[in-house]
Amino acid sequence: MAIFGWIVLTGVMVVLSIGWCALAAFSLGPYTIGGVPNSLLKKVYVLSLGGILGFGWWFLIIKHAPFTIVLN
Repeated sequence: MAIFGWIVLTGVMVVLSIGWCALAAFSLGPYTIGGVPNSLLKKVYVLSLGGILGFGWWFLIIKHAPFTIVLN
């Protein structure tokens, strides 16, 4: 059951990661929804924060996998 849950969680994270990459690529244009200009520093900050959070979640998913791969 733990392996099934891990597979589902990994699938959800794949979808969220792809979705975030698509949103980041297409929404970090010159203006936000409110019409306020985005600065280059703000774009770098958002991409860095998203990358750090995404890497952290993937690290936790892989670290807490309910199985172990052993190579002899």
